[in-house]
Amino acid sequence: MTVEVLDRKVESQEEINVSAGSFKAFKISQTTKISSKLFNRSISSIEYFVPGFGVIKSVTLDKKGETSSYSELIAIKN
Repeated sequence: MTVEVLDRKVESQEEINVSAGSFKAFKISQTTKISSKLFNRSISSIEYFVPGFGVIKSVTLDKKGETSSYSELIAIKN
């Protein structure tokens, strides 16, 4: 199996609200190509990245560009 990340780029910097709070994050889009002997698939996704912290939200898109799944930061514990 091979996995390639293609067309990764910073789209913008946005104020993002997640369950854990509001963050100023970079919106990063990418296409991930997964290939094996059994199947080939391309997946489009968007990640919201906060420098010094990490990814606070990740969204996977379907072929129509609509959200098919997502994950987000729900809490910060010290």
